[in-house]
Amino acid sequence: MDGKTPGQVRLVTRSLPGVCRSRGVARGLHLGLSELAFDLRNGTDTGVDPPRHEGTNPLVFAELLARLGPEATRGGFLDFGAGKGRALLLAARHGFPVVVGVERSAELCAIAERNVARWLRRRPGPFVEVHHADVRDFPVPDDITVGYLFNPFGPDTVRVAIDRILASLWRAPRPFHVVYAHPRCADLFVGAGFTPVHRQGTDGTVLRHG
Repeated sequence: MDGKTPGQVRLVTRSLPGVCRSRGVARGLHLGLSELAFDLRNGTDTGVDPPRHEGTNPLVFAELLARLGPEATRGGFLDFGAGKGRALLLAARHGFPVVVGVERSAELCAIAERNVARWLRRRPGPFVEVHHADVRDFPVPDDITVGYLFNPFGPDTVRVAIDRILASLWRAPRPFHVVYAHPRCADLFVGAGFTPVHRQGTDGTVLRHG
């Protein structure tokens, strides 16, 4: 078990009362338990590390991904701002054959690479890689069909990410979904021709292009 897990347990436990107040006790407990269980079960270090990093909640991720339909997982998954890599591992668990993450922080990228290596030792199969790069300089591969954001950037960087997606779709036309957790700039996607297909309060939204 990773040495940081007890600290992560304390952080999640302290945040539970606030989550329960805003989401209701049953929902708050469900979210908290899914957060704690992920690293405990997988021996990874993907949890909350304020103020630098907050991992994708596994329950919310699964709920948003369920809105895509089974055909969406046949292509590749790209996480814009991969952090410690939890969304990458969740995408691999949900059946994506190709999973790619982009992370600007060298420290977080190194943690994500270790988490991916641990995951693949237990569950070999999907192709998973993490790039230490700035999203603004990273071209979207043409086999990607789902882009993921957990509110990692301000509007200027989101606009560049959208341009990168559209450039890839121009090269290789295909249906493309964006899963945007805690969305603050979803209107920029709508303005660029993406259509919202699902909204889940402040948890996230799913958009489609093509």
